[in-house]
Amino acid sequence: MRAMKLPSSSSSAPEAGWFHPDDWHGLRARVPDDAHRTVAGIVREHTAELATVFYDTLLHEERARPFLTHELVGQRLHGSLQQWLLTLFNDDEFDVRAVVALQEHVGQVHARIQLPITLVSRGARILKDAISTHLRQSPLGRESLSLAQQYVGGAFDLALEVMSTAYLRDARRDVRSGEAYRLLSLGQNVAAERERQRAALLEWSQQVLLQMHMAPEQEQLAPLRRSEFGLWMHHKGGASFEGSPELAEIRTAMSRLDNDIVPALFVAARQGGTTTAQLARTFHDEIDQIQFLLVRLFERLGEIESGRDPLTQLLNRRFIPTVMTREIALTRQESCGFAVLLIDLDHFKKVNDGHGHEGGDAVLRQAAELLLDRCRSGDYVFRYGGEEFLVILVDIAPVHVATLAEELCQALRNHVFRLPRDQNLRVTASIGVAVYDGHPDPQRLIQLADKRLYQAKRAGRNQVVIV
Repeated sequence: MRAMKLPSSSSSAPEAGWFHPDDWHGLRARVPDDAHRTVAGIVREHTAELATVFYDTLLHEERARPFLTHELVGQRLHGSLQQWLLTLFNDDEFDVRAVVALQEHVGQVHARIQLPITLVSRGARILKDAISTHLRQSPLGRESLSLAQQYVGGAFDLALEVMSTAYLRDARRDVRSGEAYRLLSLGQNVAAERERQRAALLEWSQQVLLQMHMAPEQEQLAPLRRSEFGLWMHHKGGASFEGSPELAEIRTAMSRLDNDIVPALFVAARQGGTTTAQLARTFHDEIDQIQFLLVRLFERLGEIESGRDPLTQLLNRRFIPTVMTREIALTRQESCGFAVLLIDLDHFKKVNDGHGHEGGDAVLRQAAELLLDRCRSGDYVFRYGGEEFLVILVDIAPVHVATLAEELCQALRNHVFRLPRDQNLRVTASIGVAVYDGHPDPQRLIQLADKRLYQAKRAGRNQVVIV
């Protein structure tokens, strides 16, 4: 069997300090050839069975359910675990650097999806027990059997050591990024964002009262939770003010408005009852209370002007894992759904070549403004790199994602970009779309969107690819 290639990562080699090739080589050297061949043969012969035992056990564990589904196991994870086992117990050409790099990659994935490290240890124990059962049924003598058992246990221990180190390193980095994002997610100007959200709240309340007076028999407007203010508060505001008592009070007040006060207000308005005025006062009191709490939330933060892309003022891409991890958690709790759009401005090199970097920068700034303007308050827009942008559409059903993506593509296509020296330019864009499908790793969703962006470019650009 060939040695497995190094997974791509930000570093060309495992981090110094915990990569000890002598440990791996020493473990293998202590095992006689017959024991080594027996272990490798068991893994080769029973690799599918071992993976089945592993996932059949974990699928019945409550703590594993957020990360595993029968469909996910069948389509991806079952085969990946088999490949991992074959690489770890390779009896042909053992490339220790490739093996260690694989464990590092697995640890990084576990950190991204926030898989409990105790669950990883549980999975290793399941596999060790299963391999040991087969070893006891092998023709190995007592001494060779003992050494083979030690070899299996040692290999899993070394693999978990590397995984855990990578896991903890990446988890600490994500915590730091998450804390920084809590401060940056509100926008460059906190005072302006506060007023914008107050205005969005008041606009919704005025629309409710206007409809109540003019056409109470019609279907009610979208609830506050689904309004511009509600989307912002639930997603961006939730990330910024997580843990604050005011946030919990605002959410409770929003729930009272959506579930009790507004429905009762419309019933009273249709029936012409005497309770309409009293309910209207209750409605106003709730809106005033939310405004008061909103001001209190914003008072916790000052003016924030760092951590953004200096050219477009969009959020820095280092916050993407933090945002996506949170959206995955929200989707699991509420089944609200989200999608990732990767947007690339077509033939951008020609813009720079024909109009200089000053002209290219002007196009990037205006494209960023257009995307922010076209997206909802709760959506996220990032400068992904170069002429690429990444948009996270939150709280959206899959059937609506394609429509919004096409609208963004058309808006960029129709926009007249203003360049220095009174020049104008039209630019198209290619968009790759990936709708969240339940996989716990946010990086996989970005990779899927990137693949579809590449398909859009190969198909002629200036279009959206979603499937």
